[in-house]
Amino acid sequence: MRRSPAAILLATLLAACGPAASPSATPASIVPGTVNIVREAGLADTKRIELYEMTEGGYLFRAAITSPADVGAVMAALDRPVELTPRVRCPDRFHAHFVGPAGSRVVLGLVCADLPEAIRGAQAFWRNQDAKVPDEAARVIADAVARSPAPASLASDPVVGQVVAELASSIPGADAYAVYDWRRVDVNRSTALGRPEHWLYVSAEWLVEVSWLPSPAPAFEVWVTVPAAGLTWHGQGQAGAIVEASVGP
Repeated sequence: MRRSPAAILLATLLAACGPAASPSATPASIVPGTVNIVREAGLADTKRIELYEMTEGGYLFRAAITSPADVGAVMAALDRPVELTPRVRCPDRFHAHFVGPAGSRVVLGLVCADLPEAIRGAQAFWRNQDAKVPDEAARVIADAVARSPAPASLASDPVVGQVVAELASSIPGADAYAVYDWRRVDVNRSTALGRPEHWLYVSAEWLVEVSWLPSPAPAFEVWVTVPAAGLTWHGQGQAGAIVEASVGP
């Protein structure tokens, strides 16, 4: 089977893991030590951890850690001195979003094979180093990934990813509703006849319906229903950008 260039690139990146530099090329400022990731990265208020996996289409949602016990176990493991190591030349397999009560997010990268082996970030305190993932945290993360299916295609679809982002900032409290476990349940592809293409997505808590007409000018209309909140979000836009939005019961 012939693989796409994107698939080949992804495989090459994941196969290229190794030390980032020889000792002679390692900056003198990188000194082995420890770091309290919770304190330094500002993770103390984390209520949920979302995991986004590296795919050909970018980082797509894979799993969420929502149980207070599991979130607490991860945070306790990171809220103590964790060993720092020289950064390896390897892409992040996962992006871990540490989500606070008001929807704030801190994103850290996870390098792993079967279990998360290292965690890293772009904040200054990392000083181009990785930290070893404590065993307790690695087990919780690995279990969450094992229980979840491969990333859904929602985030890679045109328009809908933008719609979800707009939704999160449009509905008060929308961050409390999970933007994952999507599956496309109905598609009516009739664009060749000049009629709108209809997509219907469902998750445990949201329903998304899209009417999409790609030509002559990209235009779309979207309805997003959150039954638990009794709200419907309606948006219209062109060229992948929302130009009009409203929220109502």
